[in-house]
Amino acid sequence: MTINRSVQILFVLFILTFSASAQDVEITSGQQKVSTGAIWFEYRQHTAKNEYPTIVFESGALSYSNYWNPVIDSIAKYANTIRYDRAGLGRSLPSRDSVRSVVQITRELNELLDSLKIGSKIILLCHSVGGYYGRAFSALHSERVRALVLIESPCTEWEDLLRSGLSEIQSRERDSLLKLNRSELSYMERQEYKAADINRKILEKIPKMIMPVYIIQGIGHNWAEGYNRTLLNAIWQDCQRSLLSISEESYWIKVPNAGHHIFGEFDLPNFIYEQLLNKTK
Repeated sequence: MTINRSVQILFVLFILTFSASAQDVEITSGQQKVSTGAIWFEYRQHTAKNEYPTIVFESGALSYSNYWNPVIDSIAKYANTIRYDRAGLGRSLPSRDSVRSVVQITRELNELLDSLKIGSKIILLCHSVGGYYGRAFSALHSERVRALVLIESPCTEWEDLLRSGLSEIQSRERDSLLKLNRSELSYMERQEYKAADINRKILEKIPKMIMPVYIIQGIGHNWAEGYNRTLLNAIWQDCQRSLLSISEESYWIKVPNAGHHIFGEFDLPNFIYEQLLNKTK
C-alpha cells in the first residue's frame, strides 16, 4: 500500500469518526427566559443523555461563557455540558433585579436548569469568584449537585488576607486600581462587585456540605513586581486550605507552575474523566 493511499484511508476514518461523534451531540444555544430577564446558554446534549453526566460551568468575575473555550470541546465528548452568561454579561440580557448577590444568581441558574429539564444531578465547575455562586448553589440546591469543583476560587476572607500581605502604599494602589477598573465596567458587572460583602456573609453562614468538593489551586502565581511574592503565595495557599472545611468530603489538588488561569498547566478534561467521574458515580 502506498503512503498516499494510507493517508487517504486514515483521513476517511478520521472523518467518519468525527461525524459519528458530532452526530452524537446536539448543541442548543440562545437566550432562555427566567423570572428576571433572559439568560444566554449553550447546552451540548448527547443523544443518550441519561448515560452521560451533566457538567455546568460557572465563570469568574468579568468572565463569560467563552472562558471555557479551551476545554469545552474535550469535556463535551464524555459529558452533557451547560455553560451560560450571568445576567447582563456576555450575551445575556440585564436582570430586572439590580441586586446581584449569590441568592439572585443562584435562583436564575436554577430556573435555567428547570427550563432545560435537567433532572439528573450536575457537576458544578467554577472558576475564581464563580466559586462563590457555585458554593451557594450547592448549598441551596444540594439535591441537584453531584460534586462541586472550585478552580482558583477565593475563600471568603481573601480580601482581608491579601491586605495583610501588602504595604500601606500597595494597599492604597490596590484601592485606586479597583476604583479605576470598576468605573469601566458595565452596570451589571458593577452590581456583582457591590454584592461582595453580602456574598461573604451569606457563605459564612452556610453549613458544611455533604458532597465531594474539589479545590484546584495553582502554586505559581506571578504577582506584580515589588510585591512580596513568597508571602502572598503562602497567604493564597492558606486561603485555599481553608476551603477544605466547606465539605465533609473535600480534595485539594495543587498545580505546579500555574497561576490563576491553569488550563496551560493542568489537564482539566483528563482530571474530570479519570478522577472526578470515577469517584462520583
